[in-house]
Amino acid sequence: MKIIVLVNSGNFLAYSSNFGLTGSSLQSSMTSAGHSLTVTTGISFDLATLSTYDGVYLAGDAADNTVLIDYVNAGGNVYLAGGTGWGGALAEANRWNDFLNYFGMGFGTSYNGVVGNIAINSTHEIFQGVDHLYQNNGNDTLDIDISNPNSQVLLSYNGHGLYAVYDDVATSIPEPAALLLLCAGLLSLTLVRRRAIA
Repeated sequence: MKIIVLVNSGNFLAYSSNFGLTGSSLQSSMTSAGHSLTVTTGISFDLATLSTYDGVYLAGDAADNTVLIDYVNAGGNVYLAGGTGWGGALAEANRWNDFLNYFGMGFGTSYNGVVGNIAINSTHEIFQGVDHLYQNNGNDTLDIDISNPNSQVLLSYNGHGLYAVYDDVATSIPEPAALLLLCAGLLSLTLVRRRAIA
């Protein structure tokens, strides 16, 4: 798994017991990129605590959607993996859709059967240097508010949304300030929120 983080260096939290976020691969990738990563679910999941991190990675384990909304609105970064199999596709969609719907996106309520290395043909900056990503039967990513130019599906495969983004650009010279990457069994939904350079 290759994860693109849109800050020069930072302090990140993996709030999960899912192997995709707790293994040495993510830790090694983050460290070699100059970031620090803490892996634990043993913290207070509130805005004050999350605000001490530049980004939060989530997969499987439930988390308070309202806190996540507040965190992203405050400029936080979130990577959320769905399609983990924890409770099934409907349970995973229900677990995260309050959060996603707030930003005009969502997870589909069934797994889509897409498996394999899928070519990345999006020019969005989160895919810089990425030519393919492995998918394994995740929830579709949905753009439920097509009138909002900030949210969009970036990549689809056979009618299934694989990657989507919420990109709130305050000015034409944005500083990446928040990243939400929602991944459904490596089928990803991405939320990017940006702040203007002061």
